[in-house]
Amino acid sequence: MVEKHPNLTVWMLEKTFSSIEYLLNKQIVGFEGEEWFSSVTMKLLVFLHKFVRACIEKRNEAALSNQVKVLIEHIQESSFINYYTRTVYSLLLHSCFISCLSGNDDKDIPSRDKDVGKSFKKCLVDQEIIALELAKKMLEEKEYWFVWKAGKYAATCGSWFMAAFIFGEITNKFQSKVCSWWLKSLAEFAHSEWRLQLILLEKHGSGLTNLLKMKNITIPLRDDLGEISEEIASNFHSASYTEELVAAYSGIRSSGEKLAEILISNQDFFFQRWFLNLRSQVLETVVDLLRILNSDSAMYFLTKRSFQLKRLAQEYDLLATSFIDMDYKSSRTVTFLAISCSLLAFSTGFPLLINGSQVCSNSMLIQPLLRQLWNIDHETCSDLMLLLGLSEPESCFHLQSRNQTFEAREIIKVCSYAVKRYVGLKKKSEGENKKNLGQLTNESLQLIFDILKRWLSIPSRVPNYFFYPRHCVGSELFAFNNDTRKPDATMMVLPGCQLSLSLCLQMKNIPSELPVKITKLYCILHSSTSFDMSKLNGESKEKSQSQLRFQDWTIDEMVDLNEKLHHYVSETAENTKHRRKRDDDNNGLSINSFVCFELNERRQGFSTCLLDVSAFPMGCYRIKWHSCCIDNHGSYWSLLPLNSGPVFTIHKCIGK
Repeated sequence: MVEKHPNLTVWMLEKTFSSIEYLLNKQIVGFEGEEWFSSVTMKLLVFLHKFVRACIEKRNEAALSNQVKVLIEHIQESSFINYYTRTVYSLLLHSCFISCLSGNDDKDIPSRDKDVGKSFKKCLVDQEIIALELAKKMLEEKEYWFVWKAGKYAATCGSWFMAAFIFGEITNKFQSKVCSWWLKSLAEFAHSEWRLQLILLEKHGSGLTNLLKMKNITIPLRDDLGEISEEIASNFHSASYTEELVAAYSGIRSSGEKLAEILISNQDFFFQRWFLNLRSQVLETVVDLLRILNSDSAMYFLTKRSFQLKRLAQEYDLLATSFIDMDYKSSRTVTFLAISCSLLAFSTGFPLLINGSQVCSNSMLIQPLLRQLWNIDHETCSDLMLLLGLSEPESCFHLQSRNQTFEAREIIKVCSYAVKRYVGLKKKSEGENKKNLGQLTNESLQLIFDILKRWLSIPSRVPNYFFYPRHCVGSELFAFNNDTRKPDATMMVLPGCQLSLSLCLQMKNIPSELPVKITKLYCILHSSTSFDMSKLNGESKEKSQSQLRFQDWTIDEMVDLNEKLHHYVSETAENTKHRRKRDDDNNGLSINSFVCFELNERRQGFSTCLLDVSAFPMGCYRIKWHSCCIDNHGSYWSLLPLNSGPVFTIHKCIGK
């Protein structure tokens, strides 16, 4: 209904709320017993919550916010509705208000609407107080399971005040060391995000901390953020603002390090550690950008930061496609973060693109954003295609993951603003002389400031998948040649010869019930003369061979291999079963080989390939690899490598 008739959203809510209000006031006849009545109403409230959330995601406006506010006031006044349900509805209204505030700059808001913005901020603070009081009551009644659920929901909604309070309060309620450290990590993470949200609320943020003190609600870890936020909120260029961002990303990085201290295996909390590390890296890069833009040598350093952000967007893409068991809403949350990084990479490159820099081309920064916005924002995609001189989409867009069809209204709003402003600057720059180009460069630098401010106003949200630690879905690769009987044995090959391999790719940790069916497996094998293990000393070599298990190589290497594999699957998988490629990189000669596997009922694939190592000098080399699978919808999924790559030795005398 919401999808097909968005213009009727407010009307539908009015009618629905009238019925719920009727029930809450107990004006309906025919119910027998308070318990039965409460049960029916609670079930209706669960369905209503899904309906209201869909309305907010599809169409959010002042009239809708008012309708939701009226409903929640009735729910909070009802005596038979439990604290948890009231809390969830309060957080729903929080999402409604925060969405109205995000992605805007005050100078773009008409004067008649600025009072509305202030009203939203005040309502947001009021709602935070109500939710925190409800959480405190649940804690007093020791309803820890509902408290935990409320904390999770708060983090997925971007309500970091609530999340910081809950995770901090229940940290010491569990005897398990793992649970305790997990909650300590969550508390520090939530607290760091809270610092950023206080900036958005400006003076209302300090009002919130003062109200919390009056009501004897203490947010664990620190309680001095009100004065800081009030001081820095009005000055985006100040050193204090940057210091707050530094404190935030340092806290997020520390929360990831806490998880690393309780690992039993390297797979434990892998998604969580990867997610936290990415978030801290993005904020650290934003801090670097602010410092560069406030300096006199901005142009010199912008190229590196733009490429860093492009790389982080690729890493978010890899994160989104590396967990095939991830739920749809979590997938789209991660994709939202990938789009936000691509936006910053594109925006940071404005001065370089306008000046016609040879280091940074249009396609390098525009294509990734265009690919991610495809099927989401047609108007912005049309502008991006015009910038690239394209009339038709790139052929590589046909193979995408399932999370490409949602509306991330907040970031889309900023994307649209950034692209339209860049198109305007680009038109101005055509035919301008060097003097005027200098002025346009300054305008583009100021535009980066504007986009960063809007970007920071969007609250970070955590995917629901984050709260369910589990072993990683991935694959193990086993390789043999004629001279090996065991998969972990070193393979031998004569100088000038190719390495013939028999391969087995085994999927691991696949849930019994997947929403999709896997149809094919693909793998890339990669080796380089720079991987020569014979140059290591004895101790290092033994350590390399014995400890390399899961995550043998860095995330950067995984991103590179996944990009090559995705390109191969998209462009050439239908034409050839194997493909070999030899090229030179900065570290010496490297080779790639691509293999396709047919999947059997045990989720295994068998195949053979030739690895062209004929130009490698004598030595002992490791083969690094990455795999993927294609589901029955044609979606691409990366599979994390769960064991070490094969090792081969090039030696003159085999078997002696």
